[in-house]
Amino acid sequence: MRTQKVRATATTFLLLVIVVTVLILPSEAAGDVIAQGELDQFPSCGRVIENYVMGNTPVDGCWDCHNVPSPTPPMETLGSPPPVSAIPPVSEPGLVRLTSEEGDDTRPVWSPDGDRIAWVTDRTGNWTIWVMDADGGNKMQLTSSDKISGWPCWSPDGKRIVYWSWSFPKYIGKLLIEPGHSDIWVMDPDGSNKVQLTSDTILEGAPQWSPDGNRILYDAYHLHKYLVYPSPCNYYEVVIWNWDLWVMNAEGSNQTPVEMIEFHNQPEHQLTPLWSPDGSRIIVFTFLPPSTELAYGSPNLRFSIVTMDADGSNQNRISLTEGYELSHPQWSPDGSKIAYVTNESPQSVNYTLGVMDADGSNPTRLTFDGRGDRDPSWSPDGDRILYWSWASGNPDVWVINADGSNPLQLTRSEAFDIFPAWSPDGTKVAFSSNRAPPHDQFDIFIVSAVPTLSTSTLSISLSSDIAEHGSTITISGSTSPAIPGTEIDLTYTRPDKTTVSGTAVTSTAGSFSHSLTANQEGMWSVKASWIGNDGYHGAESPTLEFTVLKSPGLPLGTVLTVFILFVTASVLVTYGWRKRRS
Repeated sequence: MRTQKVRATATTFLLLVIVVTVLILPSEAAGDVIAQGELDQFPSCGRVIENYVMGNTPVDGCWDCHNVPSPTPPMETLGSPPPVSAIPPVSEPGLVRLTSEEGDDTRPVWSPDGDRIAWVTDRTGNWTIWVMDADGGNKMQLTSSDKISGWPCWSPDGKRIVYWSWSFPKYIGKLLIEPGHSDIWVMDPDGSNKVQLTSDTILEGAPQWSPDGNRILYDAYHLHKYLVYPSPCNYYEVVIWNWDLWVMNAEGSNQTPVEMIEFHNQPEHQLTPLWSPDGSRIIVFTFLPPSTELAYGSPNLRFSIVTMDADGSNQNRISLTEGYELSHPQWSPDGSKIAYVTNESPQSVNYTLGVMDADGSNPTRLTFDGRGDRDPSWSPDGDRILYWSWASGNPDVWVINADGSNPLQLTRSEAFDIFPAWSPDGTKVAFSSNRAPPHDQFDIFIVSAVPTLSTSTLSISLSSDIAEHGSTITISGSTSPAIPGTEIDLTYTRPDKTTVSGTAVTSTAGSFSHSLTANQEGMWSVKASWIGNDGYHGAESPTLEFTVLKSPGLPLGTVLTVFILFVTASVLVTYGWRKRRS
């Protein structure tokens, strides 16, 4: 009897290993580099493994279409890079290249004091976490090259880094000895004192420190069972792997799932959770599995945002008008607002930024370019929102006021500038870009968050400094350097000190002209000005003067002729009147 039990237990374990191997893992030798697409769990269009988002199915384009959290950088879905010869060099204010070694560098994360930057790179073969000084010096590898690591997150005091790491499956020949798995780890900023915090599931990701540094929020991949009802009286059971929300103490104890109120009584993927600034609330992006969408016919509610208290209570599901999706939620620094990304029309792939109150009320759209905006993040003072966008025709880094005013393009390369991150003081932005020749890898750059504006000048000239009354005078001018498409304001001051306003728009060469009818005699003056843009200060031209002559009136001969005719007519009329009376 005991032997039969042992055999049954062994058989069950072997079947479990086979199922996990078939459904989850590829036949891959330990220590090999994971190439694009080799793991179904990780979208093949990704480079840095950050989070798995959609069950055990190939999802090459799903996360891009729906803008769900994803691996980075998404090369295929960003489109093919432009030809090298077509990328002219550009140097924005404050631009500094921090990395230049072979390999892709991406997702910079500033330390709380702003002195260091952690990032992820594949320069050693597998993706590993590195750290460097904010000026690019003292680069140091923190995680081992025999694993894939990502999602570095600094503790609030800057003394520890929590991160995600994938351990490869182990084989003896073709026999699987140990399944591959991911876990949450912590380490010192120099890579020492590594401690594995989790070990109970296949996949985990997106660890986040609580603001007080005492807890860690993360998502974990677990098995779920639920019932699907094709019709009210017909149902069947479905078993899926699902991303859930978990929290644990900073040292790894008390690992506890956050119980979510299920939509349609079905489990959802709960991704990239974030603490509110005071640690009292949690926000999470939720995603219904495709099978749930098909069963319930609710594609318009598949993507939403849920806020809740830190213990999982008081859950509030936030969704917009039917047909819209919500993703990438970000708390404002004071916790009163939420920035988010939404598609601008049902099933559109062009996403825009929005801001709403923390309870989901007063949603306000911020961007209207219709090209696709991504990854909003609040400035430390809460006044602006950083993001990357296709608004210019290729990915660039932008910033916009929290009320939607003054969108400012920070980077202008024709390469891909993506994944920006604020410095803690809000003066700089770190980002990833393949702008450096030969444009075949991503590096880390820094650019000024408030660009230093260049000086411009404005000059004008007159078609004549003397004009006849009622004639047309033309003012010509130009900006230096040439700034095309700029609106120029012209102010004319009449001899009686009243003013006349006019506008002109500069050509591609920066030139413009404006004409005025001179309708008041005396000395006139004219001045041109423009308010500036996100690259240049405004400027005023020197004031020029011109004279409008008096109206010449009628010639003297004409006046005498009219007078004589008038006198003659008067005499004749008087003579005729007297003659009739006599």
